[in-house]
Amino acid sequence: KTAVILRDARRLLSRYFSGVCLQLFIMMTIEVTGLSLFNVPNALLIGTFGGMMNIIPYIGPLIGASAGVLIVVSSLVSTGNFVDVVPTAITIICVFSFANLIDNFVIQPFVFSNRVKAHPLEIFFVVLMAGSIAGVPGMIVAIPAYTVLRVIAREFFDKFSVIHNLTKNM
Repeated sequence: KTAVILRDARRLLSRYFSGVCLQLFIMMTIEVTGLSLFNVPNALLIGTFGGMMNIIPYIGPLIGASAGVLIVVSSLVSTGNFVDVVPTAITIICVFSFANLIDNFVIQPFVFSNRVKAHPLEIFFVVLMAGSIAGVPGMIVAIPAYTVLRVIAREFFDKFSVIHNLTKNM
């Protein structure tokens, strides 16, 4: 049973981490594209950094957007272009907000649920509960820990109908 648990946990965790990479790539693409469409200076740098910060739940998008606004404001102020500071900062905030909404309601539930073979609502509730219990660190480790617990539960408690229903697609 231990060998099966280790094999399945490794497989599902590998799928999860490849899903994280896919999520980061999609977020970088959305942010770079959105910022480029509005001709924001340094769109590639800001979008790439913002996409990478998205790995940190809740705080990551705020860090990415704040860093983007700081980069653009300092760049515009250094060139003496004071008129475009506020509209460009608002544009960055709007692009990051739009990307974050897409991430929270589309990308995360469907990418992660597909990768770890769990229902999107399951993923949502697991992250929500982990955030309530352990804050941001709990949300970061929520899906991998839940995945390992599901593998262990499937091997040892599959006779229980609740466990069987939660793990039948793994």
